[in-house]
Amino acid sequence: MRAVLLFIAWAGLVPFLLMFMSLVLYSWRYAYAPVTYEPLTVWGRNEESWVNPYTLLNSSLGYDDLDDFGGGYFAQFFVWWWVPAFTSILALTLIPTVPYVRRVGTRGALSNVIHQVRAVGGYQLPPRKLWMRLMGGLTVTESVLLACWIAVHAVMLWNWYWGYTTGYRYVDEVVGVDFGIPRKQVNLERAALSAGWLCLIDFAVLFWPLAHNSFLHTLTGIPYSGLIRFHQWVGHTTMWSTTLHGVLYYIYWGIRDDGGGWKQFRDFGDLQAINNLAGTISWIFGLALWVTSVDWFRRRYHQSFHTVHMLGFLGFTLFALLHYPGMWVGCVPGLLLYAADIAMRMTQASNITTITGWRVIGKGQNRAIVFTLPVDKGVEQKPLHDYFINFPGVSRWHWHPLTCLYPQGEQGHPGSTVTFAMKQKGLWSTAVIEEIIKTEHVPVRVNGPMGGESILAQGYDHLLMIAGGIAAVPLLSVIEDMVHQRQGGVNACIVPATVRLIWTAREREEFTLISESIMAAAGCGDGWLQIELVFSGSVTVPVGQNLKGLPQQLEANTLEAEGAAINSLVKSRPEGKSFIKEANGVVSLSSRPQSGGCPLKFPGTSALFWDRVRPIQPKIVNRWYFLAVTAISFFGGLCGVVLGYAFYHEYWSRYPINSRYWQFGGVIFCTVTVCAVGLPLAMVIFPVQFVRYLMSGTKKARAETAQIMSQGMARTASLLMDETVGFPESGMSLPIKVGSVDIPAVLQDTASQLSQKGRVGLYCGGPETMVRFAALTAWGLNDKKQGAYLHMHRASWEL
Repeated sequence: MRAVLLFIAWAGLVPFLLMFMSLVLYSWRYAYAPVTYEPLTVWGRNEESWVNPYTLLNSSLGYDDLDDFGGGYFAQFFVWWWVPAFTSILALTLIPTVPYVRRVGTRGALSNVIHQVRAVGGYQLPPRKLWMRLMGGLTVTESVLLACWIAVHAVMLWNWYWGYTTGYRYVDEVVGVDFGIPRKQVNLERAALSAGWLCLIDFAVLFWPLAHNSFLHTLTGIPYSGLIRFHQWVGHTTMWSTTLHGVLYYIYWGIRDDGGGWKQFRDFGDLQAINNLAGTISWIFGLALWVTSVDWFRRRYHQSFHTVHMLGFLGFTLFALLHYPGMWVGCVPGLLLYAADIAMRMTQASNITTITGWRVIGKGQNRAIVFTLPVDKGVEQKPLHDYFINFPGVSRWHWHPLTCLYPQGEQGHPGSTVTFAMKQKGLWSTAVIEEIIKTEHVPVRVNGPMGGESILAQGYDHLLMIAGGIAAVPLLSVIEDMVHQRQGGVNACIVPATVRLIWTAREREEFTLISESIMAAAGCGDGWLQIELVFSGSVTVPVGQNLKGLPQQLEANTLEAEGAAINSLVKSRPEGKSFIKEANGVVSLSSRPQSGGCPLKFPGTSALFWDRVRPIQPKIVNRWYFLAVTAISFFGGLCGVVLGYAFYHEYWSRYPINSRYWQFGGVIFCTVTVCAVGLPLAMVIFPVQFVRYLMSGTKKARAETAQIMSQGMARTASLLMDETVGFPESGMSLPIKVGSVDIPAVLQDTASQLSQKGRVGLYCGGPETMVRFAALTAWGLNDKKQGAYLHMHRASWEL
């Protein structure tokens, strides 16, 4: 059943691709003419109409006056783009309701073929170091997609240029009409116009990956962070197309013999239907998006990048529609799913929660904070779930993505708490850690969860996980899920036969993130889970010892001095908002258990009026709720298009000489935005969330909320001396080695031992240099074919 639903979802993309190619090929546009199936005579040539969507729409929809919707050319996009896309969304929404099929004996031939295709498609192309530095690697599949995307642009540019210049040449040479413009200038203007059409196909796919609940995640298995990577690639081609379009027109206006180039440049729709100045403004917004999206700027100034991206997106899209309103056919389909996601985000992010427990691990530049948030029982939680978190006390506009540590709550029960770990890196994370330490009750706004597809679906027989520091969080989340699945979960049949985790950290305290259930699984002796903890930081030495040489020893003295400073800080805070924890010489900060509960409200922190503190509320109540929101958003987009064309036709009928075509772009931007976001918000989202807010004020709900809020942090692992980490109460512990991880030796040993023993998945998370080195090493071993094939996956992503 899962295969049938997946086939329907993929089949829904076929009409989209056909319509996509109709934009690419200039000659196909004659199929949209409202005529019979007789051959067309265009510029002296006979053109066969391969299909007539205008007649098709008349017969299938029974709608004779398609001009009210923009004519058959525009109406067909609703049939061939919107309906199939929603069908794919419907099929993919139902897939999680079907459990995985138990694997019995050997795999089927189809499964093996799919596995081989994935292995070939995932092969990394040389030169690998160059591709890794430029775009994080380039697989065969990605190279084919990229080559096809570039080829489509080249074919479309040449096809439309040929079509435009053929018409002028026919009128000039056959008809004998002299336009009074040199042929070279005509060709330049036609090339500029053809480049503008490239933006239509870029807009057609640019916005699909943006939604947190994008169906592409389920369809392709690519995580949200990976989809954003493709969004970046399409964004680059969009800006190259836009820049080529604009620059060629600027050159054309500058060399015109009549000297009217300046008038054309500053024309705001007065001289002709196309608004040239609006196109320039849109291009400027696009350049701002483009420049601030490069890696070095985005990672150093993420808050500026986020602000520019939001404002630039609105300006780029709005003025693009003012420049040429027909752009809606490309941008609207992808924006409809994004509009539904925005509507759900707006309501969920207006809820306020607070931190119920926290602790600081590490000191100095390696400091990190672990904190818990309460979760409503209606929130469906999975491993690898990501949340966007906002701390209004630090910034009302900065949202930071974090992967949850233990998605099923500290006690292993849904509806309890969810744990996050965040490394101190940059001004924002530093300010957040300081606020949590110094503030008794910290307001938090949350958007999510998103993603969360388990790696169990990959079908690996063996897993090797390599983690560095806090980046072990997503891998611990996956292992925790597999532990629960082995104890009777619905997906117990597809848990890998063996799992090995190698975790290196510069702070021993980071190893205390491990849960009691994971430690129990590693120590049960069945060999399913192997965990190796490697401390790669500075060796602690007494403060008074005479040090003569090693920088690591000097750093150790500095960190111990910082520990003493932390102790003094805590003692100077008589109000007791935090307390010191000292065990075996390890000094750390953590929250004091909340015996009195939490404040009922944080006035002024919510975008709406509901500022009562509650656990994290569900973004998607259930699958039918999501389908209803998506369906109404698509219907709202249709209503917005109809309203936009109603304005255009009424204005044109009254002012036929100057129809102000560009105003239609502004109207359709407003009507589609308001209807696609406002209708689901008003009809489904707000009523459901408002009822939930009222119900949370009842006596029973308040008691349940107070119980969740008072839980704090559950029992955590402790450092037992410097050589082990464990739980003293249960007597479980794991040894800590000192040194570094020899990644090539580990991968070589794994490939040799697991040769001919099934599929092996390699997941690596940590610093970028570590992930890249592990990837290059694994790809090199795969080339030698001397052992098991290592399927490399990235477990951590940089902003």
